[in-house]
Amino acid sequence: RNIYYRQIKTDYGLLLPPGKSLAFHWLNRDKPNELCITFSPQHTWSSGFSISDIAEFAVKIKQKSASRIASDCAAYLARVEVQLQQATFFILLKPEAVDVPPYLIDNQTKLNLLYYQKSSKKDSQSYQQELKAKQEVPYTWDAPNEAHYLVIEAGPGSQMKRVYNLDKIKQYSPESFTIGQNLYRLVGEVIANGPTRILRIFDAQERMFQDKKIEELTAEQDMESAVTLQFIVELAGLGVSVVDQLPQELIYLNATDLWVDYSTSSKQLRLEVRVNRFQVDNQIASATFPVLLCRTPMK
Repeated sequence: RNIYYRQIKTDYGLLLPPGKSLAFHWLNRDKPNELCITFSPQHTWSSGFSISDIAEFAVKIKQKSASRIASDCAAYLARVEVQLQQATFFILLKPEAVDVPPYLIDNQTKLNLLYYQKSSKKDSQSYQQELKAKQEVPYTWDAPNEAHYLVIEAGPGSQMKRVYNLDKIKQYSPESFTIGQNLYRLVGEVIANGPTRILRIFDAQERMFQDKKIEELTAEQDMESAVTLQFIVELAGLGVSVVDQLPQELIYLNATDLWVDYSTSSKQLRLEVRVNRFQVDNQIASATFPVLLCRTPMK
């Protein structure tokens, strides 16, 4: 798709068509030496980013919304790679990596949460976005040059507000608060899944209830699968003859090192038989093939 780029805090955007490359230099020495990009007038400009350091990162381009609190689901996380070749900086603009975003925010609670990057700017809450209950969303920083701290709020009617460092693997202590008559104890943990840092928010009380249910279900299954009858038979050998009415022996079956394990429970019946050697002989004197079935060595 087309990309428009410009020096931050300037008004003139330049078009970069797909698959093309263009030379660039700073147009205004009085403005910060940072670049920002967008797709169209229906999208916001990304935050400014430096192109003087070799790095690879993602920038956020959002669709414009009339609501002050938007969702990050409509954001596009474009990847930017800065390379230095001889004396020239090359800025490579790549498609977003859908399967491996830089960060992922996973809301496992029953509450809608608000989240935004902590910033030294007065309008830091302008980054505020909403994450619905039981929803997860890919994320990258609205201001890459600011500190990488994310603020989580529990929304209207709550005083819960917690700051998380997404670049540090850690489980945070529970944050207790009430909304109406309901008590919540939210826990945040930062884990790694490959190159992606995941901030997982869950309710400690709900997790304990789920764990208890799992334990009860496991105990119930263990009780149902408990063996009510079992016996094991081990024999050095066993022989069975088949005789007709004359009487004349027709077939002789022979098994050695026979092991039988039989067990029953309310859920299942299990029978396991092991035989080291098994052979069936034709006992008729005039038989062309005296051995009907036997074990042969594998080639």
